[in-house]
Formats: sequence, structure tokens, C-alpha cells
Amino acid sequence: MEGISFFDHTGDIGFEVRAFDLVQLFHDAAEGLYEILVETLPPSGAEVESVELEEAAPDLLLRSFLSELLYRFLTRRVILVDFIAMSIGEGRLRARGRVARFDQDRDGLRTELKAVTYHQLEVRRVGLGWKARVIFDV
Repeated sequence: MEGISFFDHTGDIGFEVRAFDLVQLFHDAAEGLYEILVETLPPSGAEVESVELEEAAPDLLLRSFLSELLYRFLTRRVILVDFIAMSIGEGRLRARGRVARFDQDRDGLRTELKAVTYHQLEVRRVGLGWKARVIFDV
């Protein structure tokens, strides 16, 4: 996956992602989360789900976003594979994505994640773009 690099971190796993704008950064971070979780992304259906979050800073917003996606995966085996709309501004994220239902036999579970951590969490401007660092508790 272009713009994202994965790393191991003392019993955990994480990634750094770079993108031109925050929307692409969050989109790529979601793809990175699913890359860690599953071997093959399932096909999306017609169903669409929304995510709406508020946080004081972009790093906290990214953590909340990934935590929400992880929660939906763990509790309902739902993956938002195709974001058809996403906006980020003034501490708010609004996203709509097509739903795919995860089936472990068909899609393969790669890694079990417990949580998105605050450890070394970072979202910042770098030159003309953005960079994020996220670590997950395995």
C-alpha cells in the first residue's frame, strides 16, 4: 500500500501513513487498520453506515475513528471498505462507507487487535502534506 509503512513495536504493531490532506490520511489509515486485521477484504454490499465523531485535535480524532472501526469489526464483523463520503474539519469527522461483512473462513483473520493506543500517537503537517503514526495493542 503506497504511503503507509508498518512496523512492530514491543509486542504491538503500528504504522506511519503520509497523505496530501487529512481526508486521504484518514482513509489510508482505515485501510491500514484492515490490512493488519484481515488477509482479504470482503466485497462490499449496498448497505452504507455512517461515522460521526468530535475530538479536540486531529490525532485524537484519528484514534477515535480507528477505534470506532475496530469496535464495529470486533462486535459485528463489519468492515467499511469503501468510503463514499468523508469530511474533516473543526474537530469533526463525518464519513459514510459501504459495508462488507467479514467471514473468517472466507477472508482470513490476520491479526487480532485489542485497541488503538495513545502511545506515540501523532498527526501533524509535514511539508505540503500530513503524517500520522498509530500503534495498536495486539
